[in-house]
Amino acid sequence: MIIARYLRTKLLTYFILINGTLTTLYSLIGFVEKLMRENSTIKNIAFFSLLNILPTFFELIPLSSWLATCLFIWELYQTSEWESLSILSLKPNKVITTLSFIGILLASISFLGKEVLIYPIIKNAEEYKIHSIKNEPDNKVFNQWMSLENNTFLHFDFLDLKTYSGSEITIFYLSENFVANKKIKASNFILNPEKQIIFLKQCTILDLSNNDSTIKTNYKLQMPELFLHLKMFQGTTSLKKQIKNIILASELSSSYPLNQEAGKLLARLLSHIQPFIYILLTLSLFFLFYNYNWVKWMIITLPYPFILISNAFSEFMLQHNTSAIIVLVPYMLSFLFIYLCLYKLKKV
Repeated sequence: MIIARYLRTKLLTYFILINGTLTTLYSLIGFVEKLMRENSTIKNIAFFSLLNILPTFFELIPLSSWLATCLFIWELYQTSEWESLSILSLKPNKVITTLSFIGILLASISFLGKEVLIYPIIKNAEEYKIHSIKNEPDNKVFNQWMSLENNTFLHFDFLDLKTYSGSEITIFYLSENFVANKKIKASNFILNPEKQIIFLKQCTILDLSNNDSTIKTNYKLQMPELFLHLKMFQGTTSLKKQIKNIILASELSSSYPLNQEAGKLLARLLSHIQPFIYILLTLSLFFLFYNYNWVKWMIITLPYPFILISNAFSEFMLQHNTSAIIVLVPYMLSFLFIYLCLYKLKKV
């Protein structure tokens, strides 16, 4: 019990020191960067940086947990404490199980801190940044592609969600073989959410099958799915809002928005268990390769890049309309590897 408390306290101390240091560095770098790039007062930028301190702390929990585990392993190795633990018959799998408590603690702090405390602060910080630093109005959407009903694809450069007016809209109509046969383009457009209509004061309609073009004025298009898409842009970034977005996306004819929204929700929830994975995976790799001199030090540097690259790959696959289940793959592989390591170490 005393040894378990000692190990947990040591790892937690390293985590607090590393996270505190990284948070300070990130905040200072962000402050200096905005001071050089943004045309605003020092007071406004300093206040924005203060608002971002807690979000930065919680955002760095996964990275700090991995770095703290690496430093924890290194110090105990340098002071020959691993040999002492072995003499006391404290086996590697027992050490991993003991320190898994810190992983669970940090995962819980990440979930409760981010979902209850941090996301409202982030919303306030972003609103303050838009109004006080960038001096821009909010509720604006830029450069969006949307997949609508009947093989229709829509793109606009800009849309103000307060006035429902925008610029540079292009609508493509595709055949069943996904060959573009019609294109509508306009410099400006106005949306009517009540009637679910797009109003184009002047537009060019191009028939791509024979390259004939027609200019029309006061042209109206009925596109109900567009307004379902727009509802996903509005509101907060809370879990409740993301679940609502999934429900809205399920009403669309294309599976792409549903996969996107479900993938975002899964990625958000799974990000909270990263500290637990990093601690267990790093320790498992170290003990598994303990007798391989320099290999054990190289191998413990892999967990963070593995999760980072895997998440980037999952996001890339989601962009290409892959099932949201792809987000689960790196986490399932990590848990499988941890289980196999513990099983093997149990026999040591």
